[in-house]
Amino acid sequence: MSPPSSIPNSSAFSRSLVWLINAFLAAYAVDALISTVDDSLALASNVRVLSVLRLLVAMLVMLACLFFYVLMGLTPLVPKKLILPLTLFGPVSQLAVVPFFIFCFAAADVILWLVSLSQLTLIGAIFLAIRRANRGGSWLLRTDSLRGRAFSWGNLLGFVAANALILIPGALAWLAFCASLAVDHLTHGFMALHSSHITVKAKHYVREDGKEIHLVGMVHIAETNFYQTVAASFPKENSIVLREGVSDRDKLLKTRLGYGRLAEALGLSEQRDHFSLGDRGGGAPGKPPSKLADGDLRDFSSDTIEILELIAKVHQGGLDAPTWMRLNQMGSRPEMLDRLVEDLLRKRNRILLAHLEEELGRYKTIIVPWGVAHMPELEDEIQKRGFHLAETREFAVARYSTILERILSR
Repeated sequence: MSPPSSIPNSSAFSRSLVWLINAFLAAYAVDALISTVDDSLALASNVRVLSVLRLLVAMLVMLACLFFYVLMGLTPLVPKKLILPLTLFGPVSQLAVVPFFIFCFAAADVILWLVSLSQLTLIGAIFLAIRRANRGGSWLLRTDSLRGRAFSWGNLLGFVAANALILIPGALAWLAFCASLAVDHLTHGFMALHSSHITVKAKHYVREDGKEIHLVGMVHIAETNFYQTVAASFPKENSIVLREGVSDRDKLLKTRLGYGRLAEALGLSEQRDHFSLGDRGGGAPGKPPSKLADGDLRDFSSDTIEILELIAKVHQGGLDAPTWMRLNQMGSRPEMLDRLVEDLLRKRNRILLAHLEEELGRYKTIIVPWGVAHMPELEDEIQKRGFHLAETREFAVARYSTILERILSR
């Protein structure tokens, strides 16, 4: 007599389960085919004609994957060798490609195409495995392929343990590693994520003629002592601070853009409230004079201004449905990212560099405490002007424990 785990099932539950699995396999194959065709067209002609259909099918398949993933924990009847690779392909592939997007973002279309092709290959291999099990007959799963009991405590406990002890911690650790990679790469090392805290760097550059530039990576929200420590580190003699801060002379932004709400939620402080600098005309005692060296909103495109208005609304009152839909609509436009980078980074960097050239004729030392996103281009540009790195300092921005305590106390 065969053990219970190998007894074929022919109950109504088993027949219904087989029908659901076959429907899932068919939907998965359609999703893989549409994705591959859509990404192939995008790769060949930069046109995505199946985006809407692809999104609808992908959402359906994603829900089906979640359903079958949970069902595998509830009943051993679901054939894990066939279904588990399909349910895990989406999250695993998305996690796996993160480093490629960080270092090879220009090849994003190729990466997406390879993922879609891998998905199509996987479902093809699943169908071939089913056909071999059916001895060259049907490509679909049959009821006699399901063996075992409808429920097993061992299966359920093993499923829970695998998720709680392996899959979820592994995914979180990988995301933390990828976040650290991304921050280090995108900021040229001016920001770093450590195991217990976040830091930024201040880099001191010198030139043969004795001129000096301090590039100081900044963030809009941090612990209060971060701003105090950074400000105290600035050299005072024959130096000037070139301040960051986009002006709005024409009052184009209807909602004040600030980070106070987010800072309060995380138990941190806002830069504008705790990072005071002296003016060139009458500098504060013990502080070097400063000069606003940024652009104005009227120099930005109308799309960028609208994005900033939407972001300001989110910071002021939270994210509502109309704001989310508009942000999503604008973010889906291929040219939007380039426009934002041009307005918010490159254009402002050019303005700053013009001020920097001017002030180098007056001062020995220029201090640039700007956001870390600006630093990669600024570092490249000043090195082209003959400056080389002489010293690096690191400042603690915030501790994760401080943020976690604030969140848990709310």
